Amino acid sequence: MDYLQFKKTSDKDYISMDETLYKFYSEFDKHCNSNDDTICFYFIPETIANTSVRELLKKFMRNLKKLSDKNGAYFNTIDKENNTNKRCTYLKYWFYDQIISKNYQISDEDMDNFFDYLERLKYVIFDTFPCDFYKIKLKDIKEIKKLYDYFVFYDAYKIQNIINHQIYNSVHCHYLKGATFLYKEKERQCNLSDKTEYCKEFSNHIQNNIEKNVLLSLRGKCKGEKVITLPQTTHQNEITLHHNLKKLAERDGFLNDVPLNEFYNVLNYWYNDSIIDTCICKKFIKNDIRNVNYIRKLCNNLKDIIKGWKNLQLTFEKHYKGYKYCDYMNYWLHDKIKSNISRAKIIQYIYNAWDKLDKKYSKDYTCSHKNFNVAEYAFKRKKELFEFLEYYDKMKVFLYDVASPNHKEYCDYVKNRFALYFSMEHESDTFKKSSLYTEEIKVFKEKFNGNNELNFLKEKCPGRKLELVFNKAQENVSTLLPYGLEILQQENKNLKYNREWINLKEKILEELPSDKIYKNLNSDDNIDQYFNGCVNISLLELDYPGITRLCKKLRRNLKKLSTIDDKKEHKERCFYFKHWLYEEIRKIFLTESTNISEIPDMTKILKVGYDTNYELTQENIHKNYNLLHKQFREKRELIIKELLNQYTSKKKGTPKSFESIKEIFVNAHDLNKFTPCLYNFDCKFDECGEMKHLHDYFENYDSVICNESSNIHECKKIYCDSIPYINKLYAKHIGECCTCYSSPTSYCQDNCKDYFRCNQAYNPHNLYSKLKCKEVTGKELNTVVKPEPIDKNVLFITQNSQEKGAPLDPVTKESIHKMLTYDPFYIFFMISFVLLGIFFLFFVFYKFTPFGSLLHKKLNKKKNDLNFYEENTQQLLPRHSKHEHTNTRNKKIRIAYNSQ
Repeated sequence: MDYLQFKKTSDKDYISMDETLYKFYSEFDKHCNSNDDTICFYFIPETIANTSVRELLKKFMRNLKKLSDKNGAYFNTIDKENNTNKRCTYLKYWFYDQIISKNYQISDEDMDNFFDYLERLKYVIFDTFPCDFYKIKLKDIKEIKKLYDYFVFYDAYKIQNIINHQIYNSVHCHYLKGATFLYKEKERQCNLSDKTEYCKEFSNHIQNNIEKNVLLSLRGKCKGEKVITLPQTTHQNEITLHHNLKKLAERDGFLNDVPLNEFYNVLNYWYNDSIIDTCICKKFIKNDIRNVNYIRKLCNNLKDIIKGWKNLQLTFEKHYKGYKYCDYMNYWLHDKIKSNISRAKIIQYIYNAWDKLDKKYSKDYTCSHKNFNVAEYAFKRKKELFEFLEYYDKMKVFLYDVASPNHKEYCDYVKNRFALYFSMEHESDTFKKSSLYTEEIKVFKEKFNGNNELNFLKEKCPGRKLELVFNKAQENVSTLLPYGLEILQQENKNLKYNREWINLKEKILEELPSDKIYKNLNSDDNIDQYFNGCVNISLLELDYPGITRLCKKLRRNLKKLSTIDDKKEHKERCFYFKHWLYEEIRKIFLTESTNISEIPDMTKILKVGYDTNYELTQENIHKNYNLLHKQFREKRELIIKELLNQYTSKKKGTPKSFESIKEIFVNAHDLNKFTPCLYNFDCKFDECGEMKHLHDYFENYDSVICNESSNIHECKKIYCDSIPYINKLYAKHIGECCTCYSSPTSYCQDNCKDYFRCNQAYNPHNLYSKLKCKEVTGKELNTVVKPEPIDKNVLFITQNSQEKGAPLDPVTKESIHKMLTYDPFYIFFMISFVLLGIFFLFFVFYKFTPFGSLLHKKLNKKKNDLNFYEENTQQLLPRHSKHEHTNTRNKKIRIAYNSQ
């Protein structure tokens, strides 16, 4: 701010005319005249062409020369030689204040050239060089100027209480209190690294002239506030610009060219955690919200802001005119309550208190609340676009130089803000939310639509497609052939089809089942109501025109998949959906060989599908839960009714309804009967296209008919032209999609059920013959044969034999167990070996253990008992009986003993 104007801001700030700094400032600011040294006219680098800048630098050189000559004797009449050590600081203050307040079109390059020039000549043109000047950037000059502004007060009032009293009564109070934060931050940075030019400036001219304890005593509240004690300020939730914008603004020095960031900082500092509670905030901020104490503190701080609004606004308007300070405050306040689960209720409570505070404290300067009671994501979008619009004119200068290394970064930032605008307007139109982003959309259109500003951006940032945000007709532009016709163009990529040809083909192909289903999937009917899941996708519209519409169709089709074709099963409808989606994505990304999963933003499309399936699952669970709950409730009512009837009629026994309730068991399937249609992107675009073409061929096979009702010759030609391409795909995929077996039964297993059928009835050669295509094209078609069949049993044995040498893990053991259990060959041999083992075991027991002798004796005894009568009878027949005197007990027992 211009010091001369600064002194006259209000009577309370007026510092007497004999003040030393004021006199030095006035002297430094005088124009050059004929009595000045010739240095005022000659010693300025020719590389600095700007006339105003040259005049400023002439003054600077003149002043520096006077400080140098005779030890600055020229200024002795001003300070009576009492402030010679501060003269350089006064000169710096004047010089920096002129650069900032007069808004000279001076660049960092100009400053570097000037100080390099000064460094080379300082011992040539000056008797002694009185001041050290450092090469600091313009953005650093604007920042350190805040500390010099505090120096204005400090130089006049040495006593701490007087300083704080003057600041307390100053309309610049909130601006100057920011010096405390800046001082702390720069002190920390310069302690870590004191070699930078900025730190040299800070150490030699700030720290040496201002006592730290006095500066840090700047803690009182501003005029009109009751509490002038040290506030326990918190900085955990300081509100700032969006990080992308702030990064650019800080780096390139235009952060404070717009007062928005500075205003945020003032309010951040103003916020006081230890503020006294008020009746209004106690009354309107009720206890039924989370973090009620924090919200009441915010309300009480709002009261202080409203009370001091006039002084705050006047302070900023002295230096920044024509800005929306009330809007700034609204964005700051609403940003303080983000991420709160009770946000909507909190905002309403705050609005009620705000209205009351406005009536009580506001008079000629008022700031009312805006209608920001919207979803949190919507508020963030509003704030982000608002900040872009506030800073656009300041950042625009960095778009002129297309050769600048930062030029692309600015163009990309602008493109992202245009995409944000498109998404916001699309959301407003879709849901008829005319008031959601009204003001932001209006300002954006006024700024860029239908004027030279858009042309300027198109010139400086080519290829960003910025104009598409204002041209809805361009959404989803595609130059590809309609559904079904892309197959016919595969044989000759360079063939151009005219509109008449396309109309004829569409007429013939429109009766095919797949064409009808795809048209249903690709229709625009009722898609706008599904935008709520596509907000983030809409931000990609400038990169991929048409992706927003595709997202809405995707959500609509997933939610209405059962209505696509009632005759199809769910999995078949899902196949159609996936092939439709792949084809539409290919149209948008316009590439063939790239793997879909490698496109960075493709995960966002994938997430839309997952989120939609999750929503459908939740809805299905909720629906089934309500049905089950209804059944249980009805049964409970029946039981109660039966029990009452039994009690009143004195019947015995258990009611049937009581028994029947035990039969109800609920499992996961009862609660969730929804089968999601899942998709992935594990293929290249051309591969996905081949899958779609094969899928459609098999689906349409039985419907390919050319009868008298159509132009038979043209009909056959259309189909016959496409069959050779399909035959190539058929030959390419049959090997991996079909595994054929000869035993135990002859069949082919389908490995690619979503796009291929192994049944030879669908062989393209059969269709080629059926349509007599040779007569139409004059060409033969190669017959694709199915893969050689294999014996499943032989394959099974071979696979297992190869695994015998491998260590058995649980999976291998389980598979071998199944093999032994279910293979007839192994069952037969296993039973045989078991029987042989049993016989061998009995043989061993019989021959080599006492069990064998006992068994032998038992069998012999049984045999003797059975034949006793017969044997004695036979002995009596041939001769007379002869008695022998024997005593078996006296017979010796022979034992075979083996010492081994």
